[in-house]
Amino acid sequence: MNRYYILLPVIMSMTIIIPLFTLIAYSQKNVTISPNCSTEEGSEVTLETDGFEPNSNVHWDMVNTLNNTIALSGYFTTNSSGGFDERTYVGDIASGHYKIKFFDDADTNDQLDINKTEISRDFSIPCKKQ
Repeated sequence: MNRYYILLPVIMSMTIIIPLFTLIAYSQKNVTISPNCSTEEGSEVTLETDGFEPNSNVHWDMVNTLNNTIALSGYFTTNSSGGFDERTYVGDIASGHYKIKFFDDADTNDQLDINKTEISRDFSIPCKKQ
């Protein structure tokens, strides 16, 4: 009979924990920059995201990490699952190390929406030698 007192709480806990982990996994924001560097100034990169607000706007900034200045910025509209897959030209960008920051900005005011998150990825011109 003691086995049932142990087994019942374990089963009840699993019915709560598994859906919670599933919800967390689907709400993760993901960003892929391809390629994540450029061999020369003035090339194209693909920015691919998911997990942002569906049918909304994502703002992005390419920030020079040396002097914290914005080299490029813009907006992309997300699809029904909160993602986009867009190519963008990174022309006239000086050699250096950058962070490309993405954040939900439904009202396009260049500011992170309340209770939303920001995600960033590294980018360099030229590519770092391995």
